Amino acid sequence: EVVFQPRGAQIEALYALKNSRLEGSEKALICAATGIGKTYLAAFDSQPYERVLFVAHREEILKQAAESFRNVRHSDDYGFFYGKEKTRDKSVIFASVSSLGKTDYLNESYFARDYFDYIVIDEFHHAVNDGYRKIIRYFQYRFLLGLTATPNRMDGRNIYEICDYNVPFEITLKDAINKGMLVPFHYYGIYDGVDYSGLPVVRGKYLQKDLDIKLIVKERCDLIYKNYRKYGSQRALGFCCSRAHAERMAEEFCARNVPACAVYSDADGNFSEDRTAAIEKLEKGELKVIFSVDMFNEGVDIPSLDMVMFLRPTESPVVFLQQLGRGLRKEAGKEYL
Repeated sequence: EVVFQPRGAQIEALYALKNSRLEGSEKALICAATGIGKTYLAAFDSQPYERVLFVAHREEILKQAAESFRNVRHSDDYGFFYGKEKTRDKSVIFASVSSLGKTDYLNESYFARDYFDYIVIDEFHHAVNDGYRKIIRYFQYRFLLGLTATPNRMDGRNIYEICDYNVPFEITLKDAINKGMLVPFHYYGIYDGVDYSGLPVVRGKYLQKDLDIKLIVKERCDLIYKNYRKYGSQRALGFCCSRAHAERMAEEFCARNVPACAVYSDADGNFSEDRTAAIEKLEKGELKVIFSVDMFNEGVDIPSLDMVMFLRPTESPVVFLQQLGRGLRKEAGKEYL
């Protein structure tokens, strides 16, 4: 039987959290690069507490978290609170913010205010949203742990305030690479001749229809393919600006005998695949490239990825780092991204 033990930065973070509580803190934010194992960190830190609530905004993250907690706690006393599942009598509950954050559920008939001793908020940079705030305000916990890789929100809303400005431990992407926890990356900027200067910018973003016209062009597809071949990759993830863009890229790659697919929500295109199926095929080597629209920014792990392609402008440094982070996990035989 595998015994799960904290390692590397997790050990430092656990000490920092312990000391923080000894000093009387009831809330803390841990800022750690993607790939440090924040979920395991939360599982280890919350182990002495009897009742734990883990909140995230996507079901997939909750399912992965449940695995991690089960490995650490060796207990099946857990349940989910999202969609149609509304478990409420277990020691550890994994809840989606969209379900639990509703006033219908934040009341005594579902959970006593002091039901949970320890609350984990994953991807804490989202915590300024109303659902999260309601959950944090409703419960009377003994300790609240926020986790994020990207604490600096673009909209200036303050996430530090929510955790009493207490950040006992932080490890950046650069630290994590230098300490050998993540793989290094080779970054190539390739000139593509797209002129964005005339495009209107609405709320800090280009309009999708404008991007489609600029980005879905034969010459650009050729250029991307040429560079894809040049740098050699077994498993790549390409970030596209729209479904049409992802479909066209998958089509162009398949036409050149590179098995590829497109992944986006409510997929119904000729080249689209379900996300979970696509990841399995990529890992088995049946697919070489997944072209995706905003569905791999956070919470999805494919350690064997060896190339990430940014095929569209990314206005947000947060999103950019999340997308880069997808490929930085360590994997046997992988030297760099």
